[in-house]
Amino acid sequence: MIMERRYFGTDGIRGIVPDELTPEFSLRVGMAAQKVLAKEGDSCVVGCDTRISSDVIKSALVAGIAAAGGNVFDASILPTPGVSYLVKHFNLKYGGVVSASHNPYEYNGIKFFNYKGEKLSDEKEFEIEVLIDSNKKLLTDKDKVGRIYFIEEATEIYSDFLVSSIDSVPKVKVAFDCANGATSISCMLMSSKVSLDAVFINTEPDGFNINLNCGATSPETIAKFVVEKGLDGGFAFDGDGDRVIAVDRRGRIINGDQIIGFLAKFYKDQGLLKNQIVVGTIMSNYGLESMLKKEGIEFVRASVGDRYVLEEMVARESIIGGEDSGHIILLNKASTGDGLLVAATLLDIIAKYSLEFSDLISFEPMPRRLINVHVKNKDLFKSDEFISRFIEEQRKSLEDKGRIVVRPSGTEPLIRVMVEASSESVANTIAEKIAKIIEERLG
Repeated sequence: MIMERRYFGTDGIRGIVPDELTPEFSLRVGMAAQKVLAKEGDSCVVGCDTRISSDVIKSALVAGIAAAGGNVFDASILPTPGVSYLVKHFNLKYGGVVSASHNPYEYNGIKFFNYKGEKLSDEKEFEIEVLIDSNKKLLTDKDKVGRIYFIEEATEIYSDFLVSSIDSVPKVKVAFDCANGATSISCMLMSSKVSLDAVFINTEPDGFNINLNCGATSPETIAKFVVEKGLDGGFAFDGDGDRVIAVDRRGRIINGDQIIGFLAKFYKDQGLLKNQIVVGTIMSNYGLESMLKKEGIEFVRASVGDRYVLEEMVARESIIGGEDSGHIILLNKASTGDGLLVAATLLDIIAKYSLEFSDLISFEPMPRRLINVHVKNKDLFKSDEFISRFIEEQRKSLEDKGRIVVRPSGTEPLIRVMVEASSESVANTIAEKIAKIIEERLG
């Protein structure tokens, strides 16, 4: 029986540096990961994003891996999916990423990929946690300490992989918002290699501005830029590049659900949608499920987190899955969510079939209200019967004409409230009621 994990959330270990995530702890994480995921003398690859704390946390993680007998290929700043790709490209035992993805700069995190380039299972993460907290000696013998090598060509290799998805170059003017994160160089290289007519914004990270009013978490920035510059469309990534949001020439935001819907229909029409199954999450908009049903495509909901989406995709042999946030997995091309790869794939389709960015809008979402409620202890949410009863009462009031999902964040001290309803006013009213009760009892 697997016990509840203490350090790993929905996407690795995450916390504020150095209050919650320290170099000392990161050193121990590296040693434990090496013991669980590989043998002495085996090799892994580690990359990071552009946060000011990434250097120190990565250095500690890498030192821990080497101290436990692992050899490390240091890829420096590289998108998270780039690390996943390098694991397979170099046939390594695992990969590690120092990043807090879409979170503000003060956060950082550690996540791992297995030898297939896939996120770790709950079981493997629990094994690592057991070793972290154990009194076992994790240091290897003095003559078996690992070595650290720098991969200068890491970005070049990854960008070549992205280019392999662009057979035809669209005759469009496109913008990329790189969120002052890890995608800047890779995205520029990809674009230049195929002579794409592209402009780039938020490509000057200073350690503090990652995800700051930009990127996939603030798509209004790229939307405004595209309209002001008269461009055909654009893509926005998050700080570590595993998310993508698109916009059309009118500045309309095209989220992950809508992109998934477009790709699902396109793949089906091309005879490429294996098993006619698409995987989303409990947070996926009901409009996506309804649209896919009309297309004869089964829609399966997994728990929030792209690794849970992947597990469901593998189990059902589906090749398309993802989240409304922009985590999208194309399992015929990669084993993790990759914002740049999805953008490259969409650009190729746009070119081949003379489409516009507006064609990516595959359905009109059901009105939704999202509220993040800051709480002192999110673990108390599940045991609060009063909150549970109140949520159930609100659910009944919808009369099967909407959805309510309330869950603790896997990475932050938040309770996330999501309400979908037949109108914005109904969704707003119910979401605000639930948020108020949670804040009163747990805030």
